[in-house]
Amino acid sequence: MSDAKKLREDEESSDDEEDDMELVVEEEVNIDFEGFTPSDEDSSGIRLLLLQLFSQEAKINIPQLADAIISQNFIGTVLKQSESLSNDSTDDDSAEDVYGIVTCYSLTRPQDDVTKSLFDHLLSKCKGSKMADENRRYFEKVLDAGAAGASGACLGFIINERFVNVPPQASRPMFEKLTEEISTATSRRHKSSFDFSHYVIICKVYAESPSKSGQSGGDLYVNAEEELFSEQSLVSFDYKISVDDDVTKTRRVLLLSREGFQKAIITINECL
Repeated sequence: MSDAKKLREDEESSDDEEDDMELVVEEEVNIDFEGFTPSDEDSSGIRLLLLQLFSQEAKINIPQLADAIISQNFIGTVLKQSESLSNDSTDDDSAEDVYGIVTCYSLTRPQDDVTKSLFDHLLSKCKGSKMADENRRYFEKVLDAGAAGASGACLGFIINERFVNVPPQASRPMFEKLTEEISTATSRRHKSSFDFSHYVIICKVYAESPSKSGQSGGDLYVNAEEELFSEQSLVSFDYKISVDDDVTKTRRVLLLSREGFQKAIITINECL
C-alpha cells in the first residue's frame, strides 16, 4: 500500500471516529423521576447508594441498614424512573433502578446492631478528626444523649444520597415530604422515636487544601443542597475514606439542631 493511500484511509477513519464522538457528546437522555415509598424491590439499589456514601471500609452492615430503612415504610422516599415510562420500557430492570434516596433513621430507638454500628462509626471518625476539643466533646455529648434518649434527646440520621447525574432540584420535594412524614410520625404513635432534637448527616465533599497564604479556596459539596445544611450546623468534622489504592475522598459530618434543620429545609425550598 502506498503512503498516500494509507494516509487517505487514516484520515477517513479519523473523520468517522470524530463523527461518532460528536454523536455521543450531543446525545441527551431525558428521564422523568418519581418519588416512591421504599419497598423490598429497592433493596439492592439502596445498598448501592449506601456503599457510595460509606464505602466498603466502614464497619456497618449495609444490607441490614437497607432493610431497616425499608422497614420504616412511613418515612423516606426513593427516586425512580416514572412508572409511565418504565412500563413502556423494554428493560425489565428499569423500574427497579433507584437513582436516589432521602430518609431519616432514628438513632435513639430502637437500639440494635444497626444503630450501634452507626454510633460506633460516627464516634470513631469524630475521635480521629482534627476538630477542636470543645467541639468534639459537644458532638460526643449529643450522641451519648441521643443513644440514651436522655432529657428528651432524640437523634436522627439523615441519608441524602443519589447518583451524580441527578440534579439537586430532585432533592427538594423529597426533603419537603420527609419533614411532613417526621411531623406525622411525631404526632402519632412514633413520637418517642421521631421527635428529633438533633440531626446528623454525612456529606460528600471535595475539600480544597489551604493555599500558601493560609486561605481556603472553598469546598465543593457533591450534593449541592448539603452546603445549606452546613451553614446551619452546630459542629462539623471531616474524615477520609479509601475508594481504592490510589484514591481517597472526603466525608463531612454535620450536627444540626431541630431548628437548624428546619431552617435549612426552608432555604432549600427557596433556592431549588
